[in-house]
Amino acid sequence: MKQFGIGDYVSWKSFLDYGIENYYEVHYGIITDFVRETATGREVVLVRILPINSTIPVELHINRIRKVETN
Repeated sequence: MKQFGIGDYVSWKSFLDYGIENYYEVHYGIITDFVRETATGREVVLVRILPINSTIPVELHINRIRKVETN
């Protein structure tokens, strides 16, 4: 969590299956919150993100996101 903060601009990939080949789509959004949950007996950190061009937040595991460098 030290490398991410609320308000950071981040990206993540979602994989799409089109026929034989697999493609992925890159998404962008702003971190709005961190969520700690217990799963399989240990604490995991999820990130709540408001995607660009959407009003519906998503929750992703913190290891799936990358910080986008801005000028």
